[in-house]
Amino acid sequence: MGYTITVNQLEFNIQAQHFTDLMDHLIKWHTKMKEETDVLRWIDHDHCLAMLNDGDLLAYLEAWTYKPRIDITTGDICNLEFTGEKIGCEDRLWEQIAPWVTDESFINCTGEDGEMWRWYWRQGRFFVVEAEIHYPDPIDMGTHHTPAPHLEAELNAARVANGWDDPSPTRRTGSAPADTNYALNALRGTNATHTG
Repeated sequence: MGYTITVNQLEFNIQAQHFTDLMDHLIKWHTKMKEETDVLRWIDHDHCLAMLNDGDLLAYLEAWTYKPRIDITTGDICNLEFTGEKIGCEDRLWEQIAPWVTDESFINCTGEDGEMWRWYWRQGRFFVVEAEIHYPDPIDMGTHHTPAPHLEAELNAARVANGWDDPSPTRRTGSAPADTNYALNALRGTNATHTG
């Protein structure tokens, strides 16, 4: 079992000059958790300690299913590639490495149930930011649906009748009033024949 996630976008950086201090901290972290029998999902403390004691930070991160990409000119970790399927205890790891992660690094995720969030680092701290979906005001977007040409005149007349396209200073605001004569007005349109 487990909760499946997809990593949609990420920008992640740790400078090479921080690797030694970071690994020293992670060794202390795993040692303490091992002593306290604190379990991390899908992570073996002894295996992690062996990699860290060998100075292999890249293999360590890959064991967490985040394969590092290295900038060949600087040696920095310049990004990660998510190679797993399910979420583990990443949030606990992300909190521990936060002081060494470059500001504005982030990982955008979507869960199997459609939930979206961002793992984010700033000023040496780690944050979980839940996504919010915003629909911009269509007027501000500058585009609108273009109706069929044979109804454009009728729609413009309806806008004027309801006060939406009235240029006068007394133009109505708020919600459009209900047009109780809508059916009659439609029958009187240019594309209908009134028989009554």
